[in-house]
Amino acid sequence: MIADEPVETKEQGISFFKGITITQQHADVAKALADYMFSYKERHSENQTAPVKVEETKIEVTLPAVASKAVTRIGVLSDCFPFTSKQKDNFAGFEVDLVKLIAEEGKLSYTFQPIDVTEMGQKFRDKAIDIVLGAWLKDAVVEKNFEFSNGYLSTDLGAVVPKKHKGNTSEKLSFVDKKIGVLESTYLENYIRSACIQGAKIVTFNTTGAMLEALLDTQQRQLDLALIDKNTAQHWIAKNPELEYISLNMTKEYAFCVAQGSPLLKTINHGIGKVLGTQKFTDLKRRWSIGEN
Repeated sequence: MIADEPVETKEQGISFFKGITITQQHADVAKALADYMFSYKERHSENQTAPVKVEETKIEVTLPAVASKAVTRIGVLSDCFPFTSKQKDNFAGFEVDLVKLIAEEGKLSYTFQPIDVTEMGQKFRDKAIDIVLGAWLKDAVVEKNFEFSNGYLSTDLGAVVPKKHKGNTSEKLSFVDKKIGVLESTYLENYIRSACIQGAKIVTFNTTGAMLEALLDTQQRQLDLALIDKNTAQHWIAKNPELEYISLNMTKEYAFCVAQGSPLLKTINHGIGKVLGTQKFTDLKRRWSIGEN
């Protein structure tokens, strides 16, 4: 009932404000509706919170922790027998077996890949390799794109010449006006260049095989002599008795090439220290006919 002034009767109900009158039945319905809305909000809030907590816990528990293990990438100069060589699809040699022992000591995962000495610098800069094997002679002067590990064996250095060359030892070792073969980017290349020998022509090679082939080519006389370590020289002479080795009375240590600043260097040096002097190391030298000066 609508009137100009509020009216209150038992039958008609309660007047709340001027002009509008609501019956008791209407008031009861409104209160029930309000109670329902408040209780719904509370129930709704509880139902939204619980599933989120359960789901987050489920994800945290069911996702396993993934442990990543770095793989050491080992570059191998494939033609430095008896230290490194390529046999079909596998690498072999004294250094190949030695680095396997070191990896075992340091619990390193590793892969081998062929590499040429001319691409070493770029491979190290691109972080495509971590170590290079190849009968390297430890020398700070040639460290441009890598660092040397601790030495693992000392060796005599000398020259390989054809036996038919006339003269005594000192005459055969005279470098004046000679064509001298050396491996590129090695200690011996640096050594002979720094000597500034009159009339000497220095010829660099990427592999020992190519240098040996040039030395054996007596018709073209590409080389008069080749500078090399004694262990490699003995391997050459065993297959080519027309050659002879003459010592320069110089010694150097073999070492591994490792990327500059690599934390792997510490692991490699630790492994070398663990392996040296063991029976396994002695067996490796015997197996590959490696001598020590």
